[in-house]
Amino acid sequence: MARRTTIYDVAREAGVSIATVSRVFNSLPRVDEETRHRVLQAASSLGYAPSIVARTLTGKQSRTLALLVPDVRNPYFPEVTLAVQRAVHAAGYSLLLLNAPGGAEQEEQYVAALRGRHVDALVVAGGSVHDTRNRPAWLDRYAMHRPIILINADLEPPASGPVARRWARVLVDEKAGAIKAVQHLVSLGHRRIAFLGGPAHLYPTVVKHQGYLEALTLGGIDPDPELQVFGEFSGTSGLEMATKLLSLPSDRRPTALLAANDMIAAGCLQAARDRGVLVPEQLSIVGFDDVFVNSLLWPPLTSVAQSYEEIGKAVVRLVGQMQMATSDGSDETEAADNTLRTTLVVRIDPTLQVRASTGPPPG
Repeated sequence: MARRTTIYDVAREAGVSIATVSRVFNSLPRVDEETRHRVLQAASSLGYAPSIVARTLTGKQSRTLALLVPDVRNPYFPEVTLAVQRAVHAAGYSLLLLNAPGGAEQEEQYVAALRGRHVDALVVAGGSVHDTRNRPAWLDRYAMHRPIILINADLEPPASGPVARRWARVLVDEKAGAIKAVQHLVSLGHRRIAFLGGPAHLYPTVVKHQGYLEALTLGGIDPDPELQVFGEFSGTSGLEMATKLLSLPSDRRPTALLAANDMIAAGCLQAARDRGVLVPEQLSIVGFDDVFVNSLLWPPLTSVAQSYEEIGKAVVRLVGQMQMATSDGSDETEAADNTLRTTLVVRIDPTLQVRASTGPPPG
């Protein structure tokens, strides 16, 4: 009976150490491209493939990530999901999708189920982690034992020490995105600029609202409380909020709207149509997230764009960094843990995609 090819055979064939072969198959850093190619070529010629089952049974990597999202009906989350899926599949991982429209209670159920299923990391894109009033209890419990990556939730680890090696964040600078959007409107000549947010206690609303206020101040405009309204991250809520604003007397009515997401912005477009208000001739509208349908709306929607591909690649990179921090004998001092608090954070700068929904104010 022929002997089964092992990792030792691959290392000998490629002329590298066993540790280097392990780094290549686990998509870890500190391997140059020439060496990575040589190892993969050696593995291919020998017919070697690492055993995912064996890794799982020995408590090592399963090459599986779980992605928790609050509601796949919101077009932002399919964009994130597809980008993460592409990135993790390219790195040789599988992705388990958990959709939790039931809120923190359903998230808790999913996380409890994950305890019996080994995943290399739990990626959380929204949900109760965005609630600035209450930090979900399951979050800290999970991170005490398993790696976790938060997307657009700027929460610190629950404690120092080993847990800092299992806590990572991917943060799009949404405050900067809101500033860019308002500055664009100001440059067109707008002074009556409204902000339409989601729930006021959710982190994405908070940081976008901060950017809106800061940009108005930079533009020499006094913020008007009457032009700052909050609702839900939905088209229906956007329709209701925009209708309220467009019902104001003409001298108090906004000439431009900044919506906290594209679904709210789509509701704003509907409100303008319902009232016979021309976009952008009489009203400019800017959305947020730049989901794929924006170019299909009429008029096409100006929106703050997040690089979903960068988010996906950042997730894979952070998984590798956390695996390195917990498995290669890294320094485990308090100083090292404090360094990890910085290195396990990826910050992404958004851009403004200008389309036909924005123009100079009337008159």
